[in-house]
Amino acid sequence: MGFNYAAEKKKFETLWARLRREYRAAGMSDTAIQKMHDFDWEVFK
Repeated sequence: MGFNYAAEKKKFETLWARLRREYRAAGMSDTAIQKMHDFDWEVFK
């Protein structure tokens, strides 16, 4: 079994769509959310 980049990227983006909604609802700024996303994206890559 190998790493399917497209499938894993889709899971990552789906997760982050949910997290963005949750973080905005909790009152977090878009800048802070984007910094967290960027960090996670670098780790993902």
